[in-house]
Amino acid sequence: MKNDPLSRRQFLTRAGLAGLGILALGGGAWSCKNEANAIPGSLLGPDVENGHRLREAMARPKVVQTIKTDILIVGGGVAGLAAAWQLRQRGIHDFVLLEMEGECGGNSRGGTQNSLRHPWGAHYLPVPDGNNLPLMQFLQENAVVKGFDLANRPIFNELYLCHSPQERLLIHGTWQKGLVPNLGVPDAEKAQIQRFFAEIDAWKQRIGNDGKPAFAIPADESSQDPDFLQLDLQTMAAWLLEKGLNSEHLRWYVDYCCRDDFGLGVDECSAWAGMHYFAARTGGGANAESGAVLTWPQGNGWLTERLRDGLSNGKQVLQRKMVFSLENMPEGVEALALDLDRAGECVRVQARAAVFAGPQYVAAHVVRGHSGLNPAFTYAPWMVANARVKLRGNSALSDIHWDNVAYGRPSLGYVYAGQQGLQGNIPEEAMLTWYEPLTGMAPVAARKQALEKDYAHWQAYVMADLEFMHPGLVADVKQLDVWRWGHGMVRPVPGMLTGKPIAAARLPIGNIHFAHSDLSGISIFEEAFHRGVLAANAVIAL
Repeated sequence: MKNDPLSRRQFLTRAGLAGLGILALGGGAWSCKNEANAIPGSLLGPDVENGHRLREAMARPKVVQTIKTDILIVGGGVAGLAAAWQLRQRGIHDFVLLEMEGECGGNSRGGTQNSLRHPWGAHYLPVPDGNNLPLMQFLQENAVVKGFDLANRPIFNELYLCHSPQERLLIHGTWQKGLVPNLGVPDAEKAQIQRFFAEIDAWKQRIGNDGKPAFAIPADESSQDPDFLQLDLQTMAAWLLEKGLNSEHLRWYVDYCCRDDFGLGVDECSAWAGMHYFAARTGGGANAESGAVLTWPQGNGWLTERLRDGLSNGKQVLQRKMVFSLENMPEGVEALALDLDRAGECVRVQARAAVFAGPQYVAAHVVRGHSGLNPAFTYAPWMVANARVKLRGNSALSDIHWDNVAYGRPSLGYVYAGQQGLQGNIPEEAMLTWYEPLTGMAPVAARKQALEKDYAHWQAYVMADLEFMHPGLVADVKQLDVWRWGHGMVRPVPGMLTGKPIAAARLPIGNIHFAHSDLSGISIFEEAFHRGVLAANAVIAL
């Protein structure tokens, strides 16, 4: 292949993107390297082959070890790690956590490439409300919160508050500061954007008939006022039109935010969830305005690493153990887990009580007595890529920000994972973490298409998007790894957050309590942490 630019149609055809509705990129051509000198990298993600091994183990379990403990935690994502953290806070150390993957962290996991840290999922934490006491305690323990001022406002560690410059948007061929469209936006649309934010400010002040704010984090602290909950019965798109907000640029921005936090667009997202995104983030501090964020090179992987600190391998945490059966027994609970490193061998864990810290689509197959996955629970597939690029002397990236987004694109752009480095000290290389939720069709169909595409397809797809933002960048890409999240996060469609299925899913089954962000309907760190703490307290009380 020559180093000549491909036409858009040639590129889409060669990359296998033509006709793939949710994945069709618009605009820009890609000047590719010689085929013999392709960008190195790999396609990563949860091992789908484990499903076959799971079926074999269920048919012929061979138990080679029995472990007895007080409390069992199934799942080492944020919720499971938070449950373990809370148990230790309460003085309980007799527990075992079983994790299917080779490391804990779930979709907040981080990674390392050529000594550069980067996220594989969630990459920031909004500065929390001081009323979220367990989370604030965890942050204090780990020096994220360094103390409080005379007005009892938290003082956040400056090392972790996102450094400037923070956000920029490529719109109408030019980069502007901030993600709210402004450059080239007609005055009439700018007026609508101002009116939208005035609506948000009003919602931030609203108190329900139960004395609670309309929106809060965790969502359990939000008002249950029926007038507010009505928002869950319509889409965010319908709410915008109801308010006379039909600006194309505003719709794009709100759609971007919904896809960023929920993995679905304004046409599918619950208006309650959409408003929660904007109106619930009221945290701040002595040195941080409301809306400020905390971030680390490995994203929220830093937080899961801190939750993991102090847990002993082989005793409290057993990794690569896939639980395929969890049931109540006369004397407590019992789990059977396939040892993924020893073909056909299983571990039995017997405990007084259990926290199942996995998603509902797994619980439906694993927890005995579960009524099955309710159709209200659907999960968005995501693609995440990490590109290691030359940074020093790279004119295309000379004004790189933390968050870099292109208007009107299917992707959410990329995050510069090295933003928290010392300013003025430009490293030789940088990690760019690229994100895209696969929206625009049913999750099952999107997931199927995502899994069918190989690394060459995804390399071409991601590079086309990065090239659109930075023409010529391909020559400076040293490695590109791609991660597929088949069930990246729960989707808060209308009726899901306030319906009966989510309320039923939160109920324990005997001595088995549940903890996962999908029980909040919103897949953010704070909700997963909250669910883990709640479940830990519940099993302690049994």
